[in-house]
Amino acid sequence: MDVWQKRNHYDLLEIPRRATRDEITRAYRLQQAAWHPDRFNSADFKAIASKRSQAISAAYATLFDARQRQIYDQSLPPEDADDADVFLEPLQNQPSVWKRMAAWMKDEDVGTSFERKMAFVAGDCLERNRQISEKQMPYMLSAWNAAMNAGFEAVEEP
Repeated sequence: MDVWQKRNHYDLLEIPRRATRDEITRAYRLQQAAWHPDRFNSADFKAIASKRSQAISAAYATLFDARQRQIYDQSLPPEDADDADVFLEPLQNQPSVWKRMAAWMKDEDVGTSFERKMAFVAGDCLERNRQISEKQMPYMLSAWNAAMNAGFEAVEEP
């Protein structure tokens, strides 16, 4: 069984539990575009993508319908995880620190352009209470480390 098959509907669409219907639709379209079977050449990958695409459609159908979503939410464990910090260091959970860091990295020409972008994305995700994907996390931490090694001072704004 693949890791994605163990995910709940919110994790599969990479959205928080408090996502709006518009956010659910946007996430659904992004995931379907990424996992559409026609994007893959190999028959093995097409089969996997087809299964994942079906799971994404089922997740969307459940979460988009208010009544089905309510029933589904009752089957999930309490929402402790959304209240938990995303990053280990407290300053890393401040959206303003990430956005300030992204601007600083650009001005100081620190890190790659991708790392600067990931710093901004981290701040944006935290600010909008969007879930950060497993794939994004290492790149965001790489951006953080690049900025810290170059002398960025991550102090909390008053």
